[in-house]
Parts: sequence; C-alpha cells; structure tokens
Amino acid sequence: KQTYVLYAGLKKIALSLLLILFILSFFTLFYSDLVLTRFNSTSRLEVKSNTERLESYNQALSIVDDTWYKGLGLGQYTLRLAQLYPDLPGYIYQPVHDSGMLTLAELGLWGLLIFSTIILFIFLGANSFWLLIVAVLILGLFDHYFRSMYFGIMLWWLVLAIGYKK
Repeated sequence: KQTYVLYAGLKKIALSLLLILFILSFFTLFYSDLVLTRFNSTSRLEVKSNTERLESYNQALSIVDDTWYKGLGLGQYTLRLAQLYPDLPGYIYQPVHDSGMLTLAELGLWGLLIFSTIILFIFLGANSFWLLIVAVLILGLFDHYFRSMYFGIMLWWLVLAIGYKK
C-alpha cells in the first residue's frame, strides 16, 4: 500500500511538472518577446528592476545584520529604511521583495523558524491543493505581497487553510 501511495504522489508531481512545462512552452511560443525580455535583462526597465532588487537585498542584509536574533517588529521594516537612508524620496522605501527575508528582518531568526515550522506542518498535512501552496511559496520568493499588504496576508492564510487536510 505504501508503494501505491508513493507512486500516486510521484505521478501527481510528474503531471504537475508536465502541465507547467506545457504552459511555459505555450507562452514562449506565442509571446516569445515578452518571455525572453524577462530573461535577457538588456532592456532599460529590466536593468532598472534588477538594480533596484539587488539594492533592496543589500539593504535587507544590512538590517538583518543588526537585528538577526530579535527582528525589528512587524511592519517596522520601511521605518528602519527611512531611518537608515533619510535623504531618499518616500516612494523608495519598500519592503524587500522576498517574503522569507522580510520575515527574518521583522521577526528575527526565532520568528522565521516558528513561521517556517507552521508552513512545514501545513504542507505535510496538505490535501490535493498542495500545488497551490507551492505556487504561493514560490511567489513569496520574488515579492513581499503575501507579508506586507492586507489582501496578500488574507490570501496567504486562505490558501494555507484551503490546502490543509483537516
């Protein structure tokens, strides 16, 4: 019986990967200019976006260096940026575009470990919506939406609640 469960799980993963590959192939075939622009990083906006993201990561690392064990507190990241870089215009102060790094900066190492444990517990008990949880986790690597905006936070916990088995 365990072999069947393992086979069913591997089959689900293989079908999911094939679906993702099909969707990526479709968009690359019909919208190649849009897809390739994101990977070439030669256009003006792509260079600007990458530069701003790298600068944001460097700022986050400097904040985490000071407060890695206890964190800043929820919602205090942009306030700390304003304190560290007071001469910048207001629209520059944005959270780092990585939910894990933002969690580490605001909650510290212990908060990140507790948060990761909760996510792992939910993922291990996930139902057939486990791919939705994986999609949200992957999106969290590239944006702070699920940690810093009200609707994103509600959507994050809704996805975890839907994906949990019990």
